[in-house]
Amino acid sequence: MDDIVVANIALVAYPRCTASVISGVLDIFSTANHCVVDLYGDSAVFNFNIQIVSEDGRPLVASNNQPIFPDASFNNAGRLDYIIIPEIFQTIDKGQLDADAFASCAQWVRKQHDQGCRLASLSTGTFILAETGLLNGMTATTHSRMFPCLQDRYPAINVVNTELNMSDNFIISAGESLSYIDLSFYIIEKLGNSDIAFECEQRMALSRRYENGREASKSSTHGVKAFADNHSDFKVKQIQDWLARHHRTKFNLEKVAELFGMGPRNFKRRFKLATGVTPIAYVQELRIESAKNWLKMTNFPVTKITEKIGYDDFSSFSRLFKRSTGVTMLDYRKTTSSTACGSASASGW
Repeated sequence: MDDIVVANIALVAYPRCTASVISGVLDIFSTANHCVVDLYGDSAVFNFNIQIVSEDGRPLVASNNQPIFPDASFNNAGRLDYIIIPEIFQTIDKGQLDADAFASCAQWVRKQHDQGCRLASLSTGTFILAETGLLNGMTATTHSRMFPCLQDRYPAINVVNTELNMSDNFIISAGESLSYIDLSFYIIEKLGNSDIAFECEQRMALSRRYENGREASKSSTHGVKAFADNHSDFKVKQIQDWLARHHRTKFNLEKVAELFGMGPRNFKRRFKLATGVTPIAYVQELRIESAKNWLKMTNFPVTKITEKIGYDDFSSFSRLFKRSTGVTMLDYRKTTSSTACGSASASGW
């Protein structure tokens, strides 16, 4: 059995933090771990480890007087891939932020970032990020009522009005507390994959309003990440959605055309006109992306993975995979295993 790849995530807690954010993020990542098992079974070699971390590791009280029981202190949190900073539930009048109360948190966050950890803040949690100095010269967002306070207190930061803002140094800031839903799915997708994120969304009956800082498309494909969808042909978008859901099964593209009330020739012509690629090329790319997910998430033999994504001919698919990625399936697995959940510079956003 291969070693399990663990994505280590810390959820910072401090007195009068928002309890709903703490419990909500924990629920999403717990569900994501169930989805990993459901998708990949006992062959899964990946999971999320999320822990509540506070300055001293002792119980504290949230803004609604609910007790919070941290799993670790700043000193024993260990190596982390992501830190999520909830909002500061207090009135932050202009120039009245008690910076000393969060100084140790800001220092710890800065140290973790210097070691390759990625950072994310929710609403007024951005003030803690700002205290680290990491946002100087960068864009950031916060609760809309706190824009003037953030800009006046930290003039080196470019405060912008957006739901999810992604800086160039692997730091995310979100504009409101409920953005934890979008943020959690974003992290699941980046540290895990889009299949896990979609399965988790479906199970929890949640949906992202924003993806990569932009409003999520109402007709975006699901599971394996969409591509070639920057067009206005709604019928083709529906077909792309269907293909994304069913690309791991065996099907006839002519039957797909019939399913959507189109003749084979019109289907091929219209699909390529909208996407720039043929339906066959599109399905092949979906299967390549799906194979990447299986290679990263499981220890299945490559021949078994080929079957899982709807291909009978391993030799044919292995050539297709190498032509698309530049490496063999086994080499791809070695590469992703060595960089999964590693430093920001290694694995990017």
